[in-house]
Amino acid sequence: MTMRRIASKCALLLAATTIAVMISADGISEETEKKKKIYISSINAEGIPKSIAKRVREGLSLAIFGNYGRQYHVLDDDAIRVMYSQAEKILASGCTDYSCMTQIADGINADEIIYGEVRREGPKIRLVLSNLQRSRKTLSIGTKSKVSVSFPESQLDHFAAEAALKLMDSRYRIKKKGISVDEGISLKTIKVGRVKGLDIAVMRFTSSDDIISQMLGYLKGIVEKGDASFKRKEYGGARSEYGVVLERIKSKLVPEQQRKMHDFISGVKKRIVSAYFMEIKGDIEKIDENLQSGKRGSESMLEDLIKRYNAVSERIDGIPGEYRGELAPLQGAVIERMISISEKKGDAAYREYRFGDAIADYGRAARRAVRIGNSRNRIKHKKRLDKKLKTARETGESYLSNRVKSLLDQASFYNLKDETDNARDTMERARSLIEKSKVETWDARKQYNRYAAVIKVEKLSLTRTREIGGIAFVYIHSGSFLMGSNDGESDEKPAHRVAVDGFWMGKFEITQSQYEAIMGKNPSHFMGTPKSHLSLHPGALIREKGLEFERPVENVSWKDAVEFCRRFSRKYVVRARLPYEAEWEYAARAGTTTKYYWGSSINGDYCWYKGNSDKSTHTVGRKKPNAWGLFDMSGNVWEWCLDRYDKNYYRKSPASNPGGPSSGKYRLLRGGSWGGNADDIRSAFRDRDIPAYRGDGTGFRVVISAGD
Repeated sequence: MTMRRIASKCALLLAATTIAVMISADGISEETEKKKKIYISSINAEGIPKSIAKRVREGLSLAIFGNYGRQYHVLDDDAIRVMYSQAEKILASGCTDYSCMTQIADGINADEIIYGEVRREGPKIRLVLSNLQRSRKTLSIGTKSKVSVSFPESQLDHFAAEAALKLMDSRYRIKKKGISVDEGISLKTIKVGRVKGLDIAVMRFTSSDDIISQMLGYLKGIVEKGDASFKRKEYGGARSEYGVVLERIKSKLVPEQQRKMHDFISGVKKRIVSAYFMEIKGDIEKIDENLQSGKRGSESMLEDLIKRYNAVSERIDGIPGEYRGELAPLQGAVIERMISISEKKGDAAYREYRFGDAIADYGRAARRAVRIGNSRNRIKHKKRLDKKLKTARETGESYLSNRVKSLLDQASFYNLKDETDNARDTMERARSLIEKSKVETWDARKQYNRYAAVIKVEKLSLTRTREIGGIAFVYIHSGSFLMGSNDGESDEKPAHRVAVDGFWMGKFEITQSQYEAIMGKNPSHFMGTPKSHLSLHPGALIREKGLEFERPVENVSWKDAVEFCRRFSRKYVVRARLPYEAEWEYAARAGTTTKYYWGSSINGDYCWYKGNSDKSTHTVGRKKPNAWGLFDMSGNVWEWCLDRYDKNYYRKSPASNPGGPSSGKYRLLRGGSWGGNADDIRSAFRDRDIPAYRGDGTGFRVVISAGD
């Protein structure tokens, strides 16, 4: 296609636009054409440090990426410098008034452009910003929205984000109440609740039975020794003395005598709880001293605090169950402290555009919140953290997509001008950005590969694999999908959108030899080489180390599978587990919305089920994989998931990383088996059984956290 040359400041703009059209045959420009272009100009700093103006601009960008990333492509300065020379000249001149902004909007063919200033007004800061809106058809420019708001400097991040929302939607009302102030990771902003101790009551137990009274007198003497240790704050010694009393009653008295001492025994147990309580309370308060000091915490310091709190939490978990229940307030206090620190770390990472780190920290905080005994507090924390997780993920994905698109456009522009070296260098920058990103998406890789085909550089692999302990894993990128089915069983309804973080999933179901290597036994019903290896679908066999003729392990319970993951984790120093149900379905569907991951009708090329299995399991990897390289996600054996089962869970499931209900008799099974019919192996089908159930059609596959 020949480009129309015009003698105006828009010449390079039209050239860049034409490039997109030229390449649209490969689908490159489709997403670009759907998105509007917005440019956030440098914010002027009037009588205030430039770092404040930079922070305002970054806050505006974050809010737009997070809330409007699907609708807008945010033009960056680097792209303007390379592709829009006229606009670059205007920017370089320092001109930022209305007239210059309209010229820049024309020069870069922007739909909207945000500009303005930040200045000091006495003890406060004032933001004065405008968003110009430009029609591509008429080229007319008008003001879409304005913001003028003052506030204390400590609230800068809040008002920068609110200003962005107002600039994008003039009807939006800026929130000026209930503002949380947070400048970096300041330890003094973490609330530290004081934990009240338990007093030791005076023992006044008596009995009308003379023998029992004599025994109580003797035992009280031992208790008094424990009380003396307690007063000296020697809580371990106190528990030891109290333990002697309980052990002697249990081992040396008959049940009838023990029953007569019931109240006395209860009193001794309360003393043991008190000793645990006071000792652990003291340990917590020693760690709290760091939080109350008001110092700003480095990453390493905060990690150390979390480790110390976690050690206390694990210690509480190790206390015998009959005493642990009374210590729930302590456990809750420790967990809330770890949640606060992880959340603070996540907030700091988010502001610094380290979205992967933010997601990891928010995720850790959210997982800890599940352990809070107080349901109101648990729900409060989970709701807040789920929202932050969703925002961090969507903002990170929008930012990555936006940055990659800018680099790819620049590479195309260089390529058009036969500046091959510059084009390839820019492609390398895009490649590095994608490969190092912790919020990487398939779309970014696919977009890169379309450009790579034109610029003639090596494409990116759409899958990442690794091997740990003889198990092959495929990386499943973070993303969202429509979970469930409105056409299926009642417990599959309603279909609802769910977002999940990235994770590593076993490429195959766990095989018998893999299971035996960790557990020391093979419980499977079906053993030996199956007939399936003699009649293969052409090209279906994927030969992995030792897996050519390996059947999946079966006849394993949910508890067996969890124990396998625990031992595997310890042996290979990873966080291995069963997949959550949402992760399983997301991975199984591999981007599809059809009944099966290969289409809408049963196809034996992809699965072993009742219609072709000959009533047995078959070698893993014999059938065709799904689009993400996972084998046997339908059929062969059912696969245990980590979640509990609730037939109505989809009606209340969170939108981000659902972990299943907090209680329930059954655990989930997914994927169907060799004995199932065509309906059982649908991607949305759900089954369940008790955790102790074992069957010759029940196995599992393993997931490893993305950070491992």
